[in-house]
Amino acid sequence: MANREAGIAEGEHGFYLQFDIPAAERGAVEALENKAAGIELVAVPQAAAGEESITATVFVPERSVDSTAKKSTPIAMRKRRQGVPKTKT
Repeated sequence: MANREAGIAEGEHGFYLQFDIPAAERGAVEALENKAAGIELVAVPQAAAGEESITATVFVPERSVDSTAKKSTPIAMRKRRQGVPKTKT
């Protein structure tokens, strides 16, 4: 390990997010990945028979945190922060 480049030995800084998605919407799983931003779909376990939801895990690199936060914040919440009433969308 001592002879390895620091960036390779350490890996990219970031975090993992898990999403519970209705099993009927399994096609939406692919939309979680964003290769341009480095957001990678890393795990989607096979749902057991009768399961109502599936869990998908994505890795979000530190450099993509701002864009990810904007996309995962509900629109109504963002509008309220901007001073627009929730009912005026």
